[in-house]
Amino acid sequence: MRTIWIWALLLYIVTIAFQGYGFGCSDQIELLPVIKFWLSDNSLYPHDFYIQFFAGKSLTERSPFLLLLYYTTGIDPLFIFLLHALTSILMFAGILKLSSVISDSIFPGVLTTLLLISVLSYISLGGNELFYNYLIPSLPAKTLAVWSLVFWIEHRPYIPYLLLGIATYFQPLVGLQLFLILSIVQILVRSNGYSFVKDVLIYSLIAGPWIISLLIAQSGDHLPLNLYFEIIEFRVAHHFFPGYFHWWDYLVLAFLLLPALILYGKEHKRLQYFSAIAILGCLIYTLGVELMKWELALNTQWFKVTIWIELLGMLAITVWIREYLQLGNKFMTFASLTLLASLVMVVISGFKSPTYNAPFISPDTAEKEVARWIRDHSDVDDIILYPPDFSCFKMFSERSGYIDFKAMIHHHDYMKEYYERIIQAYQINIDDRRELGLQNMLNKGERHLLDLDHEALGIDYLIIPSHYDLGRQSIFSTQAQPELSVYPISH
Repeated sequence: MRTIWIWALLLYIVTIAFQGYGFGCSDQIELLPVIKFWLSDNSLYPHDFYIQFFAGKSLTERSPFLLLLYYTTGIDPLFIFLLHALTSILMFAGILKLSSVISDSIFPGVLTTLLLISVLSYISLGGNELFYNYLIPSLPAKTLAVWSLVFWIEHRPYIPYLLLGIATYFQPLVGLQLFLILSIVQILVRSNGYSFVKDVLIYSLIAGPWIISLLIAQSGDHLPLNLYFEIIEFRVAHHFFPGYFHWWDYLVLAFLLLPALILYGKEHKRLQYFSAIAILGCLIYTLGVELMKWELALNTQWFKVTIWIELLGMLAITVWIREYLQLGNKFMTFASLTLLASLVMVVISGFKSPTYNAPFISPDTAEKEVARWIRDHSDVDDIILYPPDFSCFKMFSERSGYIDFKAMIHHHDYMKEYYERIIQAYQINIDDRRELGLQNMLNKGERHLLDLDHEALGIDYLIIPSHYDLGRQSIFSTQAQPELSVYPISH
């Protein structure tokens, strides 16, 4: 095990060197500002739509993870980085352990991990990844899920379902999806009935209260089915709707699915069943979402499971190459170190320039610069409107946003007003999403910031790229590029 932990640490260092590290931006817009709100005794963000809705709800899908951060790391960048490092190293160690269980060697797992974080990064169907270079609830959930697979392959009783029960609190779909797949496989291989019932009972006792509580918390005004599908497609079509997935991603999945289905021998036949059930679920999901408009199918976001097909498929390939070519551990060590060094050289050469927002290394972007200026020169009660692709501003400005395109809660009553505010502020809707694509739609929304009756929306400050002319003098422009300008509206 010592060798596994050393390699896991080395993999984390190289992964961060290659991918960079994120703090305060991207999906963390849905997390860290909420903790800031709690830590400020609810004095910050008094008019922020997302945070005030969150504060008015007893539970959302992110509540357990937020409470964990609130009572442990808070928003301290160093502690959040350390938690990210610990969680990631545990995940990589789990992949290496899985490799050693399947092949008696960790090196297929080393090569698989390196390929997943480099060549195969961000090309999975549904835009989901096993690893993220910033801390979000999916990361600890998937770490627990990786170890549940390890113990499941080792035929350990109870532990896989115990870990999946805990994972469900961090990310409900991660735990629930693997619970369903593992349970179906157990039925197909005719496992011991008494033991299987115990496994299901353990998961149900741990995760059941949380799932039921979440369903109760999310019950309320139910959107019409067509509007619900429209909002999900508008905001996260690239995660939910197979028609939006790129043909290349389908090709990559097919390439990795075949080894997962055929290369595992009899002693690991359950992994073949696992992949078959996962892909069958994708086919059922596609029919349910694209043809039948079935809300239950949409809510499963089943294409999340393709990350496990990628992992098992890549692992099957590397194990097969090692065994077919009869490569010893010395050669596999050399290959692993060569790939490690290659990824580092890609960064050193400047061919890839990742962003490092680790503690004490946080380069200023234009968005962060304008956020800090607003924090220092505006009142806490002010409401700010900014381009729809902003995701760092809320964290670093500590000010209320009229709406954030990125910040989504899967509550029907939230989604309705969220969509209305998006249309009011950016004048974009589902037609733009379908005709223009995501990035072009956001660009259109940014341009429409010039055409609004800002005072009617109750906006105090408007932030737009400096190349747009609002017809009056701005009060601040960033030094960082692309240059952003601040315009007072009601001051």
